[in-house]
Amino acid sequence: MPAPLITVFVPGLIWPNAHAYQLTHELALPALETLLGRARREVSSGADDNEALARLFACTDAPNALLRRMGEDDAPPPETGAALLCADPVHLALAHEHLLLSPPAHLQLQDDEARALIATLNELLAQYADLPDLRLGAPHPERWYLHLPAAPRIHFTPLDAVIGRNITGFLPHGEDAAQWNRLSNELQMCLHAHPVNQARRARGALAVNSLWFWGAAQGTPPAAQPPAPRLLADDPFARGLCRAAKVPAEAVRALRDVLPLAHDVCVIFTPLRRPAIELDLARWQAALVALEQDWLAPALRALAQGHIRALRLLAPGERFSLAFHLDRRARRFSFWRKPRRLEDATGLTGRLPVSSD
Repeated sequence: MPAPLITVFVPGLIWPNAHAYQLTHELALPALETLLGRARREVSSGADDNEALARLFACTDAPNALLRRMGEDDAPPPETGAALLCADPVHLALAHEHLLLSPPAHLQLQDDEARALIATLNELLAQYADLPDLRLGAPHPERWYLHLPAAPRIHFTPLDAVIGRNITGFLPHGEDAAQWNRLSNELQMCLHAHPVNQARRARGALAVNSLWFWGAAQGTPPAAQPPAPRLLADDPFARGLCRAAKVPAEAVRALRDVLPLAHDVCVIFTPLRRPAIELDLARWQAALVALEQDWLAPALRALAQGHIRALRLLAPGERFSLAFHLDRRARRFSFWRKPRRLEDATGLTGRLPVSSD
């Protein structure tokens, strides 16, 4: 049996600002920089994080809401034929004539607050004749879902694409847009007057003053193929893909917890994702150090000792995606190649390169 392969999928590794520099200037990242300097780099077309992860699982047209719901701790069997939307609680604020969105994580919503808000909103939905048979549920305070009889004829923008941005150009559009915009207005008025939000405003916390609908899904789980016999992930969307591929996801914090390996393993490392979206450099740098210390440094040692045959690092991005592959032979014969900083290895600008290095 050949030695195992370690694949590490890291959304958020490519910093969104193509012109940023010295992102890692003061960080000690010898393993990452050795890998970036010696590995074979491959460039491919860009994709958002969920789309890129779905591609890794050979899953096309991935239904975001359904897969994320499947990855929740209390994931029920999917309802055949039923439709589902992510309906995440957000805060909208007017700033210089722009309506900016703060994501669920910024609200720090508690379980009892989420339950109280949803109970009231479900009372409104039960009486809402324009769009009947709607029901909200929240397995987690930051992740809400709207159950509905059929998927709407409308285009929704993923939440990650609008965080911190003017939402005016990202509002729902399509055949049913007028109905859904009216529903959003009704929900916003209900939320504004709710005692939970009154109490939150009184103590200086952000109010939950809107829901962001996205990720419409209908039907049964899609077919998916596991990228490795062993999958390590704790992100709900990633865990949903693992369940669709019929391989349980393990929540593992460091490579040392699974060594030695008997089979190929795929690690889905997501702590860089949110800080990159929010341009939070300090949090992003802290997550990068964790990637270095807990995963890449032990993986390179295992490669040098012959315990694994190769290490593959996958970095999706909206402008382009990158893959870095380093096997034992390449590591031995590329010793002359210098370590490479992350900014240099991922700072591609202009036209997408067609060659690999």
